[in-house]
Amino acid sequence: MNSNLHHAAKALILLAVVTVLVYSNSFSNLFTFDDHPLVENNSVVKDGSLAQILTTPFWPGQPELGLYRPITVLTLTANYRISGSDPIGFRITNILLHIATCWLLYLVVARLCGHRPGLAAALVFAIHPVQSEAVNAIVGRAELLAGSFALLAWIAHDRARLDGSVWRAVSWIAYLLACLSKEHALVLPAFLV
Repeated sequence: MNSNLHHAAKALILLAVVTVLVYSNSFSNLFTFDDHPLVENNSVVKDGSLAQILTTPFWPGQPELGLYRPITVLTLTANYRISGSDPIGFRITNILLHIATCWLLYLVVARLCGHRPGLAAALVFAIHPVQSEAVNAIVGRAELLAGSFALLAWIAHDRARLDGSVWRAVSWIAYLLACLSKEHALVLPAFLV
């Protein structure tokens, strides 16, 4: 096993353990605040068709808000169909997404600055209190998805400079998925420049 792969595997394990320890206290939480209209009482999440998922605004019945997040709604729908209305399934998914985001952040920073700074940055990101809303609130899934896909797009963009068009396509697809998860991902090209 080469050194980079070994470091990446160790980082993933450490980030997973730390993240689960920090956020496991949310497992017993019920739906809260925006979780009620966007997940618990959302007919599209409960039994919507793919066409409804792709055409319904993020806030049910409020197209004037201009929020369109079909990837987030798609994952919430899949979550609902797998685990039903029990919030723990949604919380476990959010924690897994946060672990993935932290690990992708590690990969980006480690490539730029080395293994130790990458691990330090990812650990701080994993446990920083500002993340609690994105991880603990089920509707925070939008931030988790946008962050994960944006970091994946960054990694693929970096690889495309070396390996060509396949990675460029992966980068564009990941960027599109990030933007369809939450509109904040639109800023990624500014980071890449």
